[in-house]
Amino acid sequence: MLSHEAFAQWCQRLALSEEARTIITRIRTSPPSRRVQGRAGNVSGQYPSRKMGFGIQFESRHNELAAITLMEHDPAVLEYYDQPERIKLTYQGPQKRVSVWHTPDFFVLREDGVGWMECKTEEALIGFAEQHSQRYVRANDGTWNCPPGEASAQTVGLSYWLRSSRETNHVYFENLRFLEEYLIGTPVPVPPETVAQIRSLVMQQPGMYLRDLLHLLVHATADDVYLLLITDQLYTNVHHFDLARPELVPVFLDQEVAQAHALMTTPTIETPPPPLILSVQAGQVLWWDGKPWTLLNLGEREVALLTEERQLMSLPRSEFERLWDQGILTCMAQSSEAERKSAALDRLERAKPEHLEVATMRYTALATYRLGHMPPNVSRRSIQRWQKQFREGEIKYGNGYLGLLPEWGACGNRLPRLDQAVEELLEQFITNTYETLKQQPMREVYLLFERAARDKHLPVPSYTTFQQRIVHHASPDATRKRYGPRVAAAEEWFWEIEPTTPPHGTRPWGTVHLDHTQLDIELVSVRTGRRLGRPWATFLMDAFTRRLLVVYLTFDPPSYRSAMMVLRECVWRYGRLPQTIVVDGGPDFRSTYFETLVTYYHCTKAIRAWAKPHYGSVCERLFRTSNCEFADNLLGNTQIMKQVRQVTKSMQPKEHAAWTLGDLYTFLSTWAYEVYDQDIH
Repeated sequence: MLSHEAFAQWCQRLALSEEARTIITRIRTSPPSRRVQGRAGNVSGQYPSRKMGFGIQFESRHNELAAITLMEHDPAVLEYYDQPERIKLTYQGPQKRVSVWHTPDFFVLREDGVGWMECKTEEALIGFAEQHSQRYVRANDGTWNCPPGEASAQTVGLSYWLRSSRETNHVYFENLRFLEEYLIGTPVPVPPETVAQIRSLVMQQPGMYLRDLLHLLVHATADDVYLLLITDQLYTNVHHFDLARPELVPVFLDQEVAQAHALMTTPTIETPPPPLILSVQAGQVLWWDGKPWTLLNLGEREVALLTEERQLMSLPRSEFERLWDQGILTCMAQSSEAERKSAALDRLERAKPEHLEVATMRYTALATYRLGHMPPNVSRRSIQRWQKQFREGEIKYGNGYLGLLPEWGACGNRLPRLDQAVEELLEQFITNTYETLKQQPMREVYLLFERAARDKHLPVPSYTTFQQRIVHHASPDATRKRYGPRVAAAEEWFWEIEPTTPPHGTRPWGTVHLDHTQLDIELVSVRTGRRLGRPWATFLMDAFTRRLLVVYLTFDPPSYRSAMMVLRECVWRYGRLPQTIVVDGGPDFRSTYFETLVTYYHCTKAIRAWAKPHYGSVCERLFRTSNCEFADNLLGNTQIMKQVRQVTKSMQPKEHAAWTLGDLYTFLSTWAYEVYDQDIH
């Protein structure tokens, strides 16, 4: 952070007004205006900023956390603050002029400017621009502007930036996160002899892959290599190559050697594309006067073509090229090899056993015909049709057999059976009457639909058709409208195909989950034998390796004490803490003690989204495993209480409790560290 004198000099250099200085000073000396929450399905949390000396809040992992990390390591950024005071935005809405109070994500002090920054995803900005075209404007270069925010900032001589997630280089962001742990404290310098050994290996083979370099190390370690990358004694393009994939990362002595190596391996003279006529190959099908011709040979003087009736024809090369240039002779469009394979696999997967049986019969008949024999019970016209289908299959799928598969699925009337007015009324009742929180039965909604259709003198489809339409209309959105977001969350597909940070990290200790659960077993006192109830277990699990790092057992309900004890045990067992700790939104993880500890030791705290079970699937799955494989095999387990109305007093788990907390913790630790840890997952 800037000292008082440095701040005054910076303000003077930028010629800031007194009003601007007052606003900046108020933001610098005030806490965040609000506490972030992950209610929109995002992972929120707190980043331990070494530049600022305190935690910086973020409301999304892939957008705001990426912006924080880039600002943290950008020398042009002097200071940045999260959730500054509100500013007023005024702009023309769809119907009237709108004024709203807006809390930007950050307030940033840069070498060349100062202002507010708002971070949005590219998808959200596109949607917002359609609803509020005067507030979110896309420039010609693809960047985004907020004219009302810029106007509000300019009144006091400041700036306003609207940052899209599209601007984030996720490879660079993840590399910064990868190397951040080497920047904590004062890095231990690499011994000179180790530096010489590593640089000598790279010098012998410039551009060698990082994985090969790590395998060649004798007395050095991987930490030494990464420290040399940080201190610019080795070089790789961290904006382009992911350090978590060392088999794809080239390493050089410095940036100049890397640039020279790139120039040597990149051709500087572009080879002109070959004439189109030379791209035609033997066996390719050409079109001439509406008929297919197969190219048999493309010679220097003569070109041999084969008609659909298997008749050979010869053309002079010059005449062939003239027909080609005039467009009289054209090439049948062929898809790429990947598209052909994909289409072939799709057609083969859709084929039923009876389809394959018919295709095999047709293929056998063609083979018999080619041997000079007419197959029995097959007309010559059928043979000609199958030959044509076989050739089309070779062109389209690369396999003539697939062309012989029957197209029975395309038979019949494909037009809708119901009138357009009936379809619209059906859609209206399903959307506005059935898919509501009122949760009317399907039969009752159909009766209302039937009455409305008769009033409009429309034909009424059957109740079976109505049921089928509701089944086909089922989706997570439909479930959300009828049963709420928590029920719909179980039906949502969860996948991530964007080139962003993987949800479970890219390395051990990168992302670790911390959570509590109550074990399904009753315990007794070691001294008096008194029943003490069910214990609480706290698990610390690495998301990348799925390794159970620490387990802690207590009778206390979830609190900051259990979380602190788990982290204490983690340091005792491994001598370190994770880089990112994923927790839920419970009060135990929002305590001052817990947040102070993780911030002091430079751990990023990430809070799972509310009511999104798949965000905690790593720990949630472990809870069930610990109960099924461990607790449910012990005397006094509570499995029988799942059917509580069928349990008699003599069968209650409390009557059979025999385990004490100390004994259970000993055996639970053995199961966690020696049994579960060695299982094949």
